[in-house]
Amino acid sequence: MLFSAWMVGEYNNSKCKKNAERVGHSFEYDNRVRRFGSVVAYVHRRIRANFERTQRTPLSKPVTEKTSSVDDFPELSSRVRTRTLQNGLRVIVVSRGQAPVVSFHTYVDVGSVDERPGLTGIAHMFEHMAFKGSSRVGTSDWIAERAALAAEEQTFLAWRDAVRRESPDAETRRAEFDGAHAHALEFVASEEYSTAIERAGGVGLNATTGTDATQYFYSLPANKIELWAWLESERFADPVLREFYKERDVVQEERRSRTDSNPLGKLIEEALIAAFDDHPYGRPVIGFQRDLEHFSRTEAEEFYKTTYGPEKMVLSIVGRVDPEQTFQIVERYFSRIEKNRPNPAPPEPVARITGEKRLEVALPAQPIYVAIYRRPNGRHDDDTVYHAIADLLGGGEYSRLQKSVVKTGIAVACQAGSQFPGSKYSTGFFIFAIPVQGRGVRDVEIAVEEEMQHLIREGPREQELAGVRERAKNEFLYEIESNAGLARLLAHNEAIGGGWRETFQFISKVNGVTASRVREVATALFQKENRTVVTLKPTNDANAAAPEANS
Repeated sequence: MLFSAWMVGEYNNSKCKKNAERVGHSFEYDNRVRRFGSVVAYVHRRIRANFERTQRTPLSKPVTEKTSSVDDFPELSSRVRTRTLQNGLRVIVVSRGQAPVVSFHTYVDVGSVDERPGLTGIAHMFEHMAFKGSSRVGTSDWIAERAALAAEEQTFLAWRDAVRRESPDAETRRAEFDGAHAHALEFVASEEYSTAIERAGGVGLNATTGTDATQYFYSLPANKIELWAWLESERFADPVLREFYKERDVVQEERRSRTDSNPLGKLIEEALIAAFDDHPYGRPVIGFQRDLEHFSRTEAEEFYKTTYGPEKMVLSIVGRVDPEQTFQIVERYFSRIEKNRPNPAPPEPVARITGEKRLEVALPAQPIYVAIYRRPNGRHDDDTVYHAIADLLGGGEYSRLQKSVVKTGIAVACQAGSQFPGSKYSTGFFIFAIPVQGRGVRDVEIAVEEEMQHLIREGPREQELAGVRERAKNEFLYEIESNAGLARLLAHNEAIGGGWRETFQFISKVNGVTASRVREVATALFQKENRTVVTLKPTNDANAAAPEANS
C-alpha cells in the first residue's frame, strides 16, 4: 500500500485537494486510465469513491457480478458525439442520466515528458498556475498588477543572474526581488477562480500532472455549462501566472515532504532515473530541487506557448446536456484559444543494450525491493496481456505473489503494476516488495523470480484468467458508471489511446487474453537484461546521504 500511497501523493495538486475537501468531497485522482486488477487501481478507486457516489448514473442494467455489460455498450457508445474546432481542439459530449449534473474533463496531452533538461517540474508548476485565473479572474486591478508582475520578473531574473555569477550584489538583488514580489501580491484576488466554481455548486475541483498528460476536472449543475466554458477557456486562452514564486515555494515543499524526506519517494525517483536514463520518463514529475529553485515565470510562460496548444487538448463532457447546444457553447468560448508552436515530441526510449542494471540506495529506512522491466507503450497489441500478468502476479489478496511471498512470511507487502511511469511511450512493468524483519531484499528477489518462472513454465490456470476477466469487468463498469469516470476514459483514449471508441473495446480485449499468450509475453518480459533493480539498504546513520540526482 505504501507504493500506492506515494503514487497518489506524487501527482495530485495539493492546492486543489484542499479546495475539494473544503466543499465536503474527497479529491479524485487518475493518472493512468484503463488499469485493472492492481492494488494501485484499488487505492485510487477508494479515494474517488466518496466524490463519485454523489454523481452515480445507473446503467440500463444494475451492475452486479452476474451482469454482462457488453450489451450495454452499443447503446452507451451511440450517445457519444464528437466535434473538432478549427483550432484543432477536440470535443466529446455524452448526454446521459436524469440528474441535472454534468462532469467536465479537460485532458491536455502535455506532461513532464515534454520538459527539457533544466526545467523539470515545470509542467506540474503550470498545472498549479492554471488555477490562478486570467486578466479578468483573480485580480483586483489588472493594469496595476501587470506592471507589478513585470517588475517582479525583472528583479527575479536579475537576482538569479547575480547568484549564477556569484556576484557580491546578489543579496541586494534578492532584497529588490522580495519587495517587488510583495507588491505584486497586493493585487491578487486569492482563489477567485475556485471560489466562483464552488459558489455555482461545483464539486470535485482538482487536477493532476503525470508523465504523459495534465488533466483538469470537476462537476457542475447542468445549468452552469456556460460558466464552465468561460472559466475553463479563460485559463487557457488568457492565463496569468500570478503568485508564481509563492506557488513555486509550495511545490518545493511538496518535493521535500514526498521525495527528499520520504525514503520510498527517493527510492522510486532513483529507480526511474536508472531505468529510463535514455528518456524523459527518467525525470521526476515533481522536478529536481535544483530546477525548482531556479526556473522563472518567463520560462513557464514559454513552456505553455510551446506545448499547450488546442490541438493537444480534449474536452470530455458527460451528463444531462443537449449535445448541439453544448457544441455551440464550446465553439463560442474555446475557439479563441490560439494555436501554438509546439516542440517536437521526445523520441521513443531505445532498447536496453547494456544488460541488467542494479543500484543500491543507502537510507535510514527498512529494506525495499523495486524491479522495473521495460515493456512497449500502452497502445501495444499486448497491453491487456501485460495488465493480466500484473494482476496474476501482484494485483491483490488473490495474487500469486501475495500467496507465495507475503503469506509465507518473506515480505510484508508485494505489488505488481503494468504501466509505470506512463503509457504513451515504452514504459515499465514494476515489482515492489518490502521484506519482513529478519529477511533481506535478496530473499524477496529469489521468491519473486521463482513465481515468475512458475508462470512462464505452466502459464495461468483457466480459473485464474476467469478471475482476471471478472475483476477487469468490474473495475471497468465501476469506472464508466459515473459521469466523471466515463469522461476520464473517453478523454484519455481520444488523446493518446487510439480514439474514444477504444473505451468500449476494453472488455472484449481482456476476454481475448489467453494462457498461451500470457506465457509468451511473460517469457519475453522477465529477462534479466531487460530490467533495472533498485534496492534500499538500511543505514542507522541518520545523516547518511542518498545518491544525488543529476538534473
